[in-house]
Amino acid sequence: MFDLDVPVKHLHGVRDVPACDGRWLVLDLNRHVGDCPAGDTSCVPAAGPVQRVVYSWDPRGWKQENGTKTGTCDEIRAARPEFPQALCAKLPARG
Repeated sequence: MFDLDVPVKHLHGVRDVPACDGRWLVLDLNRHVGDCPAGDTSCVPAAGPVQRVVYSWDPRGWKQENGTKTGTCDEIRAARPEFPQALCAKLPARG
């Protein structure tokens, strides 16, 4: 989370993991976390646009792949054809 510029004090309600197989990780991030006051650990950010971030495992750790505009599996696989089709079934529809 540190490389995504998401404050760790507001992790609750900020990110979901819709797909992970140990080689690939997909995070959906709510960037409205900044709406919560500093120090309020019970605050849940308002719903809003969610950014989907894709990581692949590298021997040195998780490597962030290029972002996508829509976060659809078709778009992810166009950029990274090796992204498993099996994980596509786990991704919520995005528009």
